Amino acid sequence: MVLNYYVLVPAIVLGAVILLSVFFHFVPFFLWLSAKVSGVKISLIQLFLMRIRNVPPGIIVPSLIEAHKAGLSTITRDELEAHYMAGGHVEKVVHALVSASKANIDLSFQMATGIDLAGRDDPGECSCYHVVYAQSCIHGVVPQQRLQLYDHVLHGI
Repeated sequence: MVLNYYVLVPAIVLGAVILLSVFFHFVPFFLWLSAKVSGVKISLIQLFLMRIRNVPPGIIVPSLIEAHKAGLSTITRDELEAHYMAGGHVEKVVHALVSASKANIDLSFQMATGIDLAGRDDPGECSCYHVVYAQSCIHGVVPQQRLQLYDHVLHGI
């Protein structure tokens, strides 16, 4: 039997292309590369498992990079994944934490995610940005009035 190279070579190339596209879909290699270059420690297996859990690595990894570059080393991949799976806005929370950090405002990850999840069904789309803005604008306000203002900002009271 004579092998027909005009059929065999394109079939091998097509098979390799299909295999590589499936690999790069389930293992986001370029996200892993950008994370490594940025100094974020994450493995290809963790990125693959994110896909399996239906957590988009395209949201988690850039947020991790942003937090790492801003010096927020306490934020972990597991926390961001859990917040995403709870229905939270990961990017908004990380942006708010970076803004709060740069403004010397003490805003913990748990507080930011709690505020984000509490306001996620609000038509005004209340988010942590409002809290950071409110905290940075009202330094001279006594704590009780500050809490009342937070209620007003977060819930439209």
